[in-house]
Amino acid sequence: MKEITIRELRPDETTLFVKWLYANREINKFDPEPFRRNQVKIYVAENDTEILNFFPVHITFLLGANSPKPDMAPITQTRCILAFREFMIKKCHELNISDFYVQPSDVHYADVLEKMGCEVAPPTLRFNVNKMKTEPR
Repeated sequence: MKEITIRELRPDETTLFVKWLYANREINKFDPEPFRRNQVKIYVAENDTEILNFFPVHITFLLGANSPKPDMAPITQTRCILAFREFMIKKCHELNISDFYVQPSDVHYADVLEKMGCEVAPPTLRFNVNKMKTEPR
């Protein structure tokens, strides 16, 4: 079996990448906007004879569980969430980041986010690099 290597996309491969991206659009749920805004880095998997796959990588924020003051009134917690959302939107614009994700820590937090128009993302799988036993090659 041939070894597979990973490298960055070269400009002359963009046409092939776009062709494959649209060919798989039904399953990859392609959103062109981050590409138009230069918010994606594309990597290529190849062997010594051909390109095998393209991997678009989006830099994002993942917000973990928040820690509100115990017994805080729900309206105050909602105001904190709204203020933090505005802060994160500004930060994303500042850093040219297309998305931020939230792992709600409680039902109230999830309800507030849904009412603010937060959409449920497809299932996400986590690679916790800090817990992996393998070292980089």
